Amino acid sequence: MATRQQSAREFVKTWSSPNKGREDADRQTFWNDLLQRVYGINDYYNYITYEKDVQVKAGGKVTTRRIDGYIPSTKVMIEMKGKKVKDLTKPLKQSGGVATSRLLNKPSAMLTSYLTVSNLVGY
Repeated sequence: MATRQQSAREFVKTWSSPNKGREDADRQTFWNDLLQRVYGINDYYNYITYEKDVQVKAGGKVTTRRIDGYIPSTKVMIEMKGKKVKDLTKPLKQSGGVATSRLLNKPSAMLTSYLTVSNLVGY
């Protein structure tokens, strides 16, 4: 049986592949694999919610946006980016014109205290 450290190394090897890292195609598989293989959560389908609607304030109006993932038990919100996004500190326009950095800098607009942003680089 593999140790958690061995499982993490295998996970990194898998996700370092050049054919991995497309946000739209890989985000759910990436998180399901991470939760199951590295963290040992076998019922990940009951653990994480994908494409969750959240309310944010944009341009003075409250509107509904969708985040890539949410883990209710840990209150972690997930926003994935593809490998082409190299600098996660710069504003990035999302659908509807909301910049990701505005979401990151406005805790009142988020439904959680924790935010995980990954561009699938460095795994």
